[in-house]
Amino acid sequence: MKRFITIFKYEFLRQVKTKAFLITGLILVLGIAVGGFFLSNSINDLEGNIMGEVPGEIPDGEIDFDPELILVYTSDDLKGYIEQIEATGMYKIEYVESEEKLSEVVLEEDFTGLNVKGYDDIVKVVASTSISGDYGTLDTVLSTIYQNHLLAESGLPVEEILKIQSSVLNIETLNLGEDGVIGFGFVYIYNMFLYMTVVMFGGIVSSSVISEKTSKAMELLITSAKASELVAGKVFAIGLSCIVLLVAVLLSGFISIKVFMSPTALSFALSMIGDVPYDVLLLALFLFVTGFFSILFLFAGFSSFATKPEDANVVITPLMIIIIIIFMVNMSVMGSDLLNSPVMMVLSYVPIFSPFFLFTQYVMYGLTTWQLVLGVITNILGAALLIVLAAKIYRAGTLHYGNTIKLSKMFKSIRSK
Repeated sequence: MKRFITIFKYEFLRQVKTKAFLITGLILVLGIAVGGFFLSNSINDLEGNIMGEVPGEIPDGEIDFDPELILVYTSDDLKGYIEQIEATGMYKIEYVESEEKLSEVVLEEDFTGLNVKGYDDIVKVVASTSISGDYGTLDTVLSTIYQNHLLAESGLPVEEILKIQSSVLNIETLNLGEDGVIGFGFVYIYNMFLYMTVVMFGGIVSSSVISEKTSKAMELLITSAKASELVAGKVFAIGLSCIVLLVAVLLSGFISIKVFMSPTALSFALSMIGDVPYDVLLLALFLFVTGFFSILFLFAGFSSFATKPEDANVVITPLMIIIIIIFMVNMSVMGSDLLNSPVMMVLSYVPIFSPFFLFTQYVMYGLTTWQLVLGVITNILGAALLIVLAAKIYRAGTLHYGNTIKLSKMFKSIRSK
C-alpha cells in the first residue's frame, strides 16, 4: 500500500503539472465558459421574444411581428372567405388580377400565393420548397376556416361553433414510472459524457504508459514495485486528475450560465435538473466511476505491449472498437423496444457493457429491486475483474520488447502469466 501511495502521488503531481494538461484544461475551461455565454444569450433572446421583454420592440407585453404577405387570386364572391385569413393577424392579403400575374410575382418576389377557386379548391403557389419552409401554419389556418364554413352551413350559430372549438378536455396524466422526457435527455448526456471521457482520457493513460516503456523507465519501476501497484497507482492518479479537470470544466460552465442567463431561464433549468430523481443521479455516479476506471485500466494494460509510440494505435484499437460499438448500439436502441430485449438485459450485467446499458435500462424502462441489486454487484465484481485482468496484461506487457506484438501473441502471453 505504501508503494501504491507513493506511485499515486508521483503520477498525480506529474500529470497535473504537465504543459499538455494545463493547456488542455485552460482551453476546455475557457471554451465551456464562452459556450455558456452564447447559450445564455440565445436563451435570453428567445425568452424575450416569447414573453415580450425585448426593450423598445414589444410594447405593452404583446408579441410584435410583421404579418406575412400572401398574394391571392380569386373571384369577388370568395373574397369574404379569404378575409378570414387576414383576420387571424398572421397574414396580410394582397389581391392580383390573374393567375399569370400571381405566378409572375411569386417567382420574382418569393412570396406565397393562393389561387382560390372554391371553398374546397385552393392551390398554394410557391417559388420553391425548402426544408425550412412553412408547410403547416397556413394549411392549418385554411383548414380551420373551411371547417368553420362547413359548420356554419350545417345551421349551427357562430357562438356554438366557437364554443365547440374552444372546448378543452382536461386530462390528468398519472405517471407511475420515470419521466421519459427528462430521462431520455439525461441518459443521452450520461452516455455521451462517459464515452467522451473514456476515449479522451484513455488516450492519456496510453501515452503515459508507452512513454515510460520507450524511455526504459518501466524497467526500473518494475524492479522496485509490483506490476499491480504500478498500474493501479498510474491509472488512479491519471483518472483522478481527469476528474478534477472535468469538475473544473463543469464549474466553469455553471458559473458562466449563472452570470449571463436570465433568472427565469436559470430557474427553469435548475428545476429540470431538480426533477431528476436522486436514485438516478446516484446510479449514474456509481456506474460512471466504476466504468471509467475499469476501462482506463484496460487502456493501461493493452498499451504496455507497445514498444514505440507508433504502436499505440495497434495495441489499443481492439479496445477502442469495442467501446465505439457499445456506444453506438446503446444510442441506437435507446428509444426502441430492443432496449428491453433479453440480449440487452444480459449485456447490462456484462463488464464494459454494463456502465452504458444498465443505466439506460434503469432510466428508460425501470428495473426491479433484484435487477438493480444484481447490476450493482456485477458492476463491482466486473470492475474488480477488469482491474485484475488489466494488471495481468500490464505485467505481461512490461516484459515485451522488440517488434510490435500481434493480438494472438498478446493473449497467449497473458494466459502464460
